[in-house]
Amino acid sequence: MELSKKELEIFEKINLYDRHLGISIQNQYEDRFKNYSNEEAIKIVEELGYIAKYRKKENFFQVIETINEMKFYFHFSFNMV
Repeated sequence: MELSKKELEIFEKINLYDRHLGISIQNQYEDRFKNYSNEEAIKIVEELGYIAKYRKKENFFQVIETINEMKFYFHFSFNMV
């Protein structure tokens, strides 16, 4: 996926990379799921008001939110211990 010039300008303006990195570092926890089901994870996301899909080939969950004709992709996965 390639970003448009407008998208890149927006992400740079809001400092998206550094904000994401800071949140990721701040929220690293030792407590992790030992076992979970994909269906349960999707159910939790749906309870939050979003639609999630599990991408088996890439092994992550995907949420796509469209705001003002712009799509935002959120990917997450669970690391197993």
